[in-house]
Amino acid sequence: MTGGLIASAVIIWCVAHSTVESTAKLYDPGADKSTLELLHVVFRHGPRTPADTYPRDPYVNETYYPFGWGQITNNGKRELFNIGTWLRKRYGKFLAPNYSPDSVHAQATGVPRTHMTMQTVLAAFFPPKGTDMEWNSRFNWQPIPVFSQELNEDTVRILNNYDD
Repeated sequence: MTGGLIASAVIIWCVAHSTVESTAKLYDPGADKSTLELLHVVFRHGPRTPADTYPRDPYVNETYYPFGWGQITNNGKRELFNIGTWLRKRYGKFLAPNYSPDSVHAQATGVPRTHMTMQTVLAAFFPPKGTDMEWNSRFNWQPIPVFSQELNEDTVRILNNYDD
């Protein structure tokens, strides 16, 4: 087994109190007096194909084409996009409509499925349509960086850093 089996995705929104208050007033005049000072959203990768096999596994020769072993499925992508949409509805009044590296930091473990998870959630959380960030009218998507560390140096999953 690899430590990647327990890979998790982490998204952290760090918003200063004054920024949140002014953002809520500026972008949502009907926003209540509540202030959000810091939001951490922590979750595992989305639904995926099996990542490993076991003795006498009848599917050991399965390729899981076109996704591959341990990768996010199309159903998983839809679920993750819905999570991003829900997060935007729930917390959008506290944030500007545009992505800003000053207010959002996305971090994932160094595993492809966790990066895909973050990218899919962020695509729904920060759709550029109708904002200054809209760069292509055919794509309601904007690139948002996802940070990670090498698996053996990853401080997010430090408890799982062991040799198998």
